[in-house]
Amino acid sequence: MVASDENKISKQEYEEYLKPLYSFMEKTNRESDLGVTLVTASMLDNMLEQIIRSYLLLNSATEKLFNGAFAPISSFSARISVSRSLGLIDEVEYSDLEKLRKIRNHFAHDLNASFDDNNVIDACKNLRTKAHDHSKISGETIVISPRGQFISAAISVVNRLYNRAVYVERSRLTEKRWKL
Repeated sequence: MVASDENKISKQEYEEYLKPLYSFMEKTNRESDLGVTLVTASMLDNMLEQIIRSYLLLNSATEKLFNGAFAPISSFSARISVSRSLGLIDEVEYSDLEKLRKIRNHFAHDLNASFDDNNVIDACKNLRTKAHDHSKISGETIVISPRGQFISAAISVVNRLYNRAVYVERSRLTEKRWKL
């Protein structure tokens, strides 16, 4: 489908739209092990919030779901579950988001955590959208480290969800009048 002229955005607007994605990708390469897990969780948490908000009614009740001491959708875990329950993410995305969240929690609660920990290695092996070991034409085997598996899965999930809020908004819930 060809976009009409009024729907086109400028190159500057497009670059501005992609800035958070570029920033995320740069940070994943520069951060420590702890840093990369925290940056990843923060990016995905924010994306899920925007996806859910794009689906729900625009009203004060929706705001209360996300903000406040007892807001039921204020945690990364809750946002993952709500997104899956509403059909806003698929099973593969849900599975990897849960694994990425658990890895992040491991790092957040263990000051000595690293991608060399056996439980982290196992969790990274089970990420469904990670880069896989592969062979070059020369026959040399390229082995993807657990950190590489984590980062590649994180980038994959971020890429899958990056425009999701825009598409979800097209199906935003509308207020219904129920018969008494």
